[in-house]
Amino acid sequence: MIWVLRRMASLAGAVLLAVAGLAGSQLLAFMQQYAQRLAGHLDEARRQLVQAQDGSGVFAGVAVDVRQTVAEAMMLRVEGLTAAMDGLDQAGPWQRPFVFIQNLDWSIAAGTASDFTPALPLDTTSLVYGATAIIVVWSVLQLAGAALRRRRA
Repeated sequence: MIWVLRRMASLAGAVLLAVAGLAGSQLLAFMQQYAQRLAGHLDEARRQLVQAQDGSGVFAGVAVDVRQTVAEAMMLRVEGLTAAMDGLDQAGPWQRPFVFIQNLDWSIAAGTASDFTPALPLDTTSLVYGATAIIVVWSVLQLAGAALRRRRA
């Protein structure tokens, strides 16, 4: 019976490692699609800021004090989106996932996830991300297994 449980645990571990490798290899594709969506949000925020400042477009006929309030909010949005975009653009391949997570806009990420199209990544960075995910998950499984073995003993 113990032999069967060990084999099932081994199979579950292999499946988990495969899923981790696939997810890790898709990270670069997700970040690229997120960056495209982020750039679109940034362009729209800049356009709305200009309209709020000069009273054109949807802000035609809106009171100056209301436009100023909206312009201040839009300025903060533009600054935040610009910082996130610049961070992604300037980060190297090893820093990029951390910069991505640090500057993540959850609404943009949710939209990206809903429209995400998986890629067949064959570039070096995606393969390294996939291998890194496998190594991290394998290490966690090994540590968890060692902790369980010590607990039984």
